[in-house]
Amino acid sequence: MARATGRRKTAELSALAPILVIVGMKREAACAAGEGVKTLCSGANVARLRQALDALGETDFSAVVSFGLAGGLDYALR
Repeated sequence: MARATGRRKTAELSALAPILVIVGMKREAACAAGEGVKTLCSGANVARLRQALDALGETDFSAVVSFGLAGGLDYALR
């Protein structure tokens, strides 16, 4: 993932680049979805997350957020 340098570049990137939200469950992805947001659902699987991140290539994001609803505490929600 390319990194912005300098305040001006960072401000430009923030205005244009989507936010990447990483979640573990589809329900969480639905909650986080919206305009300017790209969600990745890892299913609490590090290998799957790595694959998904690699597939994004050199995509720029203004922020990366890990989001969850503590659903991993209840196996019925997986």
